[in-house]
Amino acid sequence: MAADAVAFLFSVLPVWVYLSVTEGGALQATWGKRWTRLRVIAADGGEPGPGRAVIRNAVKLLPWELAHLAVARLILGVDQQVTIGVTYALSVLIPVVSVVMMARDPLRRALHDRVAGTRVVR
Repeated sequence: MAADAVAFLFSVLPVWVYLSVTEGGALQATWGKRWTRLRVIAADGGEPGPGRAVIRNAVKLLPWELAHLAVARLILGVDQQVTIGVTYALSVLIPVVSVVMMARDPLRRALHDRVAGTRVVR
């Protein structure tokens, strides 16, 4: 749907670019991470680089985008109840799985860190 593309272009994409550029850049941190003295590093301790940062933030923002898709279809009255239900369920399930993974991981890595090969350190 064109509305999905527009929503992605103006809401998700700018945030994805900001997160990826700041975490994959020289400072390895967003403004909030810098304020709390945190930074993103590669799992091996090196710099994450742009590739890992893009992957990390794509996985991290996926539930947000899925929720946008589900809500947009509800608002627009699209008759795809199964698709809407599955999309919304995934938008809730992915963060829950991520939190459980983080709680069980000795390095406290969430799903997006594991997929991208990164971790957050002080």
